Amino acid sequence: MSDLANAVIPQNGDYVLSEAGEILAYKQTTTRLMSHYLQNGLKIPQPEIPARIAKLQSFLEQNFKSAEDYAEKIPELATFVGEQNVGRLGAFIGQHFFTTLDKTKTAILEKAKPLAREIHENPYRVPGNDLLLSLGDAFRKAAPMPGAVPAQTLIVDLSATESSTPTAIPTGGNTDSTNLLPGQLFLKELGEEFAKASPLSFQKASANPLPDLSAGTDSSSSATSSPDEESVQMLPGQLFLKTLGSEFAAAPAAKLTTATGPEMPNLGAAPAIAEQTVARQVSFKEYLQLSNAVAKFMRTKDQEGYKKWYASIPVRGKIILNVNSTVQKEAKGSPVDWNAEITSLAQKTGKMQSEMKKLTEEIKAYRKVAGNLQAALQEAVKAGLPGANASALYAQLAALFENQDSVNSKSTALKMALLQVTVPAAKNLLTEKLGSLIKQCGQWYGLPDH
Repeated sequence: MSDLANAVIPQNGDYVLSEAGEILAYKQTTTRLMSHYLQNGLKIPQPEIPARIAKLQSFLEQNFKSAEDYAEKIPELATFVGEQNVGRLGAFIGQHFFTTLDKTKTAILEKAKPLAREIHENPYRVPGNDLLLSLGDAFRKAAPMPGAVPAQTLIVDLSATESSTPTAIPTGGNTDSTNLLPGQLFLKELGEEFAKASPLSFQKASANPLPDLSAGTDSSSSATSSPDEESVQMLPGQLFLKTLGSEFAAAPAAKLTTATGPEMPNLGAAPAIAEQTVARQVSFKEYLQLSNAVAKFMRTKDQEGYKKWYASIPVRGKIILNVNSTVQKEAKGSPVDWNAEITSLAQKTGKMQSEMKKLTEEIKAYRKVAGNLQAALQEAVKAGLPGANASALYAQLAALFENQDSVNSKSTALKMALLQVTVPAAKNLLTEKLGSLIKQCGQWYGLPDH
């Protein structure tokens, strides 16, 4: 399997980056940022940059094995590129890393999804395919086998007589068995065992060795040999068939009855059919854009401007705002019959009820995430974070809290984003508050831990 095909896995009706895909995205993002930093931050001449980037990629491949390494090994990275001011490099990476990472992930997903669909949506796919793919990855990633190349090619003649011995075609060099590869050594030993073994001898069986299943259990059949003799002549499988045939012949005939009404056996409730996973209906980014636009019109009290804007947005946006308004009413204490609301939305939009239910759950989660994110940044400003820094950080964090990826990947990305926060009190506060929010997102969004 190629690196790209291995970079995504199915999740919630769509494809997301796998652990290998996360590491690939981090590597590509770091490479792009450092290319810019070498030229503009360290003022390295342009002709020297390609060679340095090639060395950087090799360095990352050997020393940065997980996504967490990219957040924890900034000093090592600074030393490698020749940056003495680790804080300066960390602030640069923190300021630009996540926005670049988001674009990199999108590019990887666009390229990898078609390859992944060929694997995971293949109608002829069987579990053995996964084994073959994993073996292919293992062979591709394995280090070369140490040791000398074998000096001979072993050929075993399995049709030889008892006195035969394995023959080898010498190709020069040492013929010691210690130079053989494991497979060749196995063939050599196997050939020796075959050479020592006695030849197989078969007793002559009847022309039709299979038991006569129509003969019943009548012992007065026309067989010419005794039961003990017949057992000796039969192979194990033939003896099993004969015994099985006798059991069937001796068994009473099956009686089938049609049960109706109270005669029907009580088998309990029918097994529940697992609900099909519904793909994401709205992104956190789209929700924020719509809700922030509404908030802007409310602050300026521009009722006419709001009406024109609302009329211009697509039906999808109107559905999102409608659900958000209903969620807001419920938050203020008004009772809401969500079953009726979801049924009504499905009928008006032609969507499935499961899709409308999913959209409603997402909007409820997004409202909580947005509120907690804004509150955390406001507290950080009080703790000394500059307002301009908080505004720039908000856009990055909004992308970080998107309904995708895993809890662990979000936690790592948060460390990268907070590298730009140089006020210790504000950084500690955001690390605690947003770290806790990420764990809650795992529950609200239904994200995996890894």
